[in-house]
Amino acid sequence: MKGTYTDFEKRRLNRFKKLVTFVRANSPYYQKLYAHLPVQVENPAQLPVTNKTQLMEHFDELATDRDVILTKAQAFVDDKELVGKKFLGKYRVAMTSGSTGSKGIFIIDEQTDAVIEELVKKMIISWIGLDKMRKIGEGRTERIIATGGHTSANSRVTSQEKDQEKKRVFSVHLPIADL
Repeated sequence: MKGTYTDFEKRRLNRFKKLVTFVRANSPYYQKLYAHLPVQVENPAQLPVTNKTQLMEHFDELATDRDVILTKAQAFVDDKELVGKKFLGKYRVAMTSGSTGSKGIFIIDEQTDAVIEELVKKMIISWIGLDKMRKIGEGRTERIIATGGHTSANSRVTSQEKDQEKKRVFSVHLPIADL
């Protein structure tokens, strides 16, 4: 490592390097995409940019779990009864609507899901403050989300079994008067 780093920056850099090493070793797509990079990548800016269209075109070579293939993932998201259930018994699935012209299917492991959960909490705390966040955690909440499929919010809310009686969900597709 070059320069002086805080402990946090050292941990972040080490996690980043481990992640790049892992995807290079386990994802045929990233093996090819990162072939021109140095063995030790230390800056995310060194990584080539990808987009949803590219990722979906290379779905079967992308995942580091070789059991994750597009035909299985597509069959899973096509079944509305499986919203909130684990894909292959271990992953949450989130799907985009395709409003940009390309739908995306994203497979989320438990560790990534935990990070997402913490980031969402931090975002809400930054909006409303910690005291109000604590009150929300103790009381009832209502959410307005895109329902009816494997959207990120819907699959997350549906998969969270604890305190379901305290959480009400409304569809963003409802008319304002009904909300």
